Amino acid sequence: MRIIDFIFGRITFSFAEETKFDLFDVLRHSGANYESIKRKDGQMRISCPKRDGERLKILFKKYTIPFTVQKEQGMFLLFRRTKKRPGLYLGLILFFALLMLSTQFVFDIRIEGNEILTDGEILSELAAQGFTSGSYLPPIDMEVLCNRVVLHSEKISWISVNMLGTVACVQVKERSEKTELPPKEGLSCLVASRDGVIVGFDCTTGTAAVNVGQTVRKGQMLVSGVTDTELGSYYGSSAGAVRARTERAFSITIPKTEELTVGYDRRVMQKSIIFFGKTIKLFTKGGNLPSTCDTIKTESKQASLSPSLLLPIFVRTVYSETPIYEQVTHSEEEARRLAMEKLSGEIEALSQCRILSTSSNWQESEGGYTLTVKMTCIENIAEKVTIEIN
Repeated sequence: MRIIDFIFGRITFSFAEETKFDLFDVLRHSGANYESIKRKDGQMRISCPKRDGERLKILFKKYTIPFTVQKEQGMFLLFRRTKKRPGLYLGLILFFALLMLSTQFVFDIRIEGNEILTDGEILSELAAQGFTSGSYLPPIDMEVLCNRVVLHSEKISWISVNMLGTVACVQVKERSEKTELPPKEGLSCLVASRDGVIVGFDCTTGTAAVNVGQTVRKGQMLVSGVTDTELGSYYGSSAGAVRARTERAFSITIPKTEELTVGYDRRVMQKSIIFFGKTIKLFTKGGNLPSTCDTIKTESKQASLSPSLLLPIFVRTVYSETPIYEQVTHSEEEARRLAMEKLSGEIEALSQCRILSTSSNWQESEGGYTLTVKMTCIENIAEKVTIEIN
């Protein structure tokens, strides 16, 4: 059935064969829009739009042409079947009224720009000023709301709330924590952060306490903040870099067989509906959690009629995750690959070092494979230490 026929309706009549001449006269003078006449089982059938069909019924009765309504199609049948059900129409009216009224409420709050504060902390600041999911929008002055949040919050320096339909888009700027300024004058020195052989100094202040080519130990003073002059000792701050040749070693072991997590078994513990900030629990699963339960997570999904038309209804699901383990056996080739991946992560931490040479050793034991890597580097080993003077 075509869409236009469903909207405006369509009627199919059937007639006896002997009425064909009278039928043709009525159809010719009526001007009705009908399809070609079809013959089936000794009957003639015509189909026409409902509007023309109602007019033809009057003409058929006027000229005493017997007919039978074979089939009716269209939306009007739905109204005919439901006309004695006022509750259905009332429900539709209430639905559209609520749909229109719902645009005056906040369905969702989305937060951007926060790096230190969590979304929950910002939502709490907004809730303290009376702005939450489900708030009625007309009486809310967004400029006043933002000013109140900034005045009452110690961690937010600027906030903006813009409504995008029924979604509140919140942008924030956090207050930078006040840092204490270092004292203008003080005594500090540079000490070795690890063992090495000194190869050079790049110091701006201070007096070298060791020489190039000298072997130093971790914690040994490299540059002193005390400068001796003819007039006496001057206490100051040491700053700069001390380059040294160091030795680094890494040992990475990959077991031949290990237990790995290959997935999680999710079990729903609680399901609830949040409507305008009010929580309605649908069910809660009791009992103790399994001993192997790893985490408990909460997931919220917002109902919508379309991607742009969100509803103030959230379905919140609380579920537990139990890890699923599987015994995995590594071949030597795979173990090498895994060891090199872990080594790459270790080397990334040496981005400030200049690697002079490397040596590696691969060993297989009864329990696994071990990769041992030794590196000779040039790096800054100076670490600043402040000395308090009474």
